[in-house]
Amino acid sequence: MELESSKKVVVMNDMSDVNYISQANATNEAENRVLDIVSLYPKDMNIYGDYGNVLTIMRRAELYGYKPVLHEYNVGDDWPKRVDMILGGGGQDHGQSRVTDDLFARADAIRELAKNGVPMLMICGLYQLFGEYFETIEGQKLKGIGILGEHTVGQDVRMIGNLVEHSADFGDIVGYENHSGRTSLQDGTQPLGLVDGENCGNNGEDHTEGA
Repeated sequence: MELESSKKVVVMNDMSDVNYISQANATNEAENRVLDIVSLYPKDMNIYGDYGNVLTIMRRAELYGYKPVLHEYNVGDDWPKRVDMILGGGGQDHGQSRVTDDLFARADAIRELAKNGVPMLMICGLYQLFGEYFETIEGQKLKGIGILGEHTVGQDVRMIGNLVEHSADFGDIVGYENHSGRTSLQDGTQPLGLVDGENCGNNGEDHTEGA
């Protein structure tokens, strides 16, 4: 699994609904099935190639026989009637502030989807807001919606560079990180994967990445 992205990566639940099978053996069930994909707040949370990730996942879905339909959800929009997958990217701190109230208004619906096994990929700022809270480098604390047992605190030194993390569920994940936030997982929260190097991953200390 390769992501053209920076900052944190999180995959919640599994992605079995996308049928991890070879393209050549795509099942009849997948053929001609509409896959409704929600992109969260692309106007405010879309930096470091996040939209490229959306396009890549849509293309991969097509190769597996699905018909992906993209719903770009921004602040104040109507929530889509059908949701098969949710993708969220990153933004500056002020962008996170702009979407927080609307995110909380949709939190119950998103929690229910997560509970029902809808796959979600959150990167960067929305990874932070799906946790317990994000504290900016200036000390402003933005409460998260608490789907993930983690919190993030901004720092003045960034962690930047290529990254390979080892995931029991998804194998090796290749990407690029560029973030100043240090994320700590709560007891009982499993990381998406583990990294080998120092000064990288969630916080540069415990070798975890994602949640």
